[in-house]
Amino acid sequence: MKKVIVLFMCICAIVLISACNSNQKLNKEEELYIKNIYADYYNKNNNGKINASDVNVKYFFGEYHNAYIVVIEGDLGENAHYEYYCSIPGESMAYWFRRLPEIISVYYEGEYYTLNQSQKLNIFSSADIKKIHEEYWKIVEELEKEVDLR
Repeated sequence: MKKVIVLFMCICAIVLISACNSNQKLNKEEELYIKNIYADYYNKNNNGKINASDVNVKYFFGEYHNAYIVVIEGDLGENAHYEYYCSIPGESMAYWFRRLPEIISVYYEGEYYTLNQSQKLNIFSSADIKKIHEEYWKIVEELEKEVDLR
């Protein structure tokens, strides 16, 4: 029971910290937009019957050039690798990501993309990917602290 309480407290702390780490907040309209796109994507690809109210935005990384970067609770991605790299075409720097255990997803022009797939859209600058990467590592560090508490 003690482990469950500690785990619950750690999860609450992570949610609060991740919300504080982002300079941007997701408003209700933006959140509904993301949830609707994800529900449509999920239903098409999994013969599912979920709606926006069944979707939970776990982490919000920000909005960049009308693209919303989030982690949806339970979104393990189709054919998504455990680890992946993101880079900007023509730039030598690549950024390493792994699942949280969910993948990072991008919502752009009414469509769902994994962060890795979104590179083909050429909407993110190197500075954008760097900032997303920094926010990602803040979450990873908090998750690793949670594991150390067990």
